[in-house]
Amino acid sequence: MMEYVIGCDETVIRGVIDACGHKHQTVVAMEELAELSQQLAKCVRGLENHDHLVEEFADVIICLIQVKEMYNIEHSELQQAVTAKMNRLDNRLKNHD
Repeated sequence: MMEYVIGCDETVIRGVIDACGHKHQTVVAMEELAELSQQLAKCVRGLENHDHLVEEFADVIICLIQVKEMYNIEHSELQQAVTAKMNRLDNRLKNHD
């Protein structure tokens, strides 16, 4: 099974949120998601820059961890939602022609 857990320093995550605030970091998360979207669009058009893609991917992961912290999303509820979504995806794959 592939490993998908990415480690981030909890102290740094909390420090950035405390220093910049929830509103600011929420906007940063939205911007980082848009930047990843732009990089993916370039990949589709054949203009992939692997290093930039990895950087934007890392930014989004960090921001998602901040969003989880800022909006009090418990690990257990997130895991439950991911499991439900993965089961639904698995069922779609099994029923795919």
